[in-house]
Amino acid sequence: MNRLLAIIPLAVVVIGCVVLATSLFRPEEALRDPAVGRDFPRIELTEVGDRPLFNPAAEVPAGPALVNVWASWCTPCIAEHPMLMSLSEDGVPIYGVDWKERAEGAGEAFLDQRGSPFAAVGADDGPAGVELGITGVPETFVIDAEGRIVARFAGPLDVTTVAKVIRPALERASETGS
Repeated sequence: MNRLLAIIPLAVVVIGCVVLATSLFRPEEALRDPAVGRDFPRIELTEVGDRPLFNPAAEVPAGPALVNVWASWCTPCIAEHPMLMSLSEDGVPIYGVDWKERAEGAGEAFLDQRGSPFAAVGADDGPAGVELGITGVPETFVIDAEGRIVARFAGPLDVTTVAKVIRPALERASETGS
């Protein structure tokens, strides 16, 4: 009986390890982003100063293009901004969603101070984040010619991410149209 009692905690630990290991090593399909393959949502955005309005409720731009969700109060957004400027200078069309600004005009001031990488930009006070499944800012979406999401990256873009995630997704978007 004492042996049985000694084995029970060991069995619980082994079973827990097996469950944890199987949840960590799921097939790649199980880890696939649910946004990928969906049409970019028809979200209503408002103007950011006098800049061209990105308003997917009226029209989702034809890709390949990036849609970057950012905010002036977001430190990682500030860190990724030079990378967005570089991509824009390389001819990559980028559309911006200024998300949940805390102060009136803060997004416009951010772009005035740092430059704007966006072909067009729109502001959102929160509902677009729900439609897009935003977990925080920054997040970047790659869309194809039909307005479908080809890839999504949560976090600030850097040289490695652009090389390994964003550029390959832009190539897929231009080659296949999806």
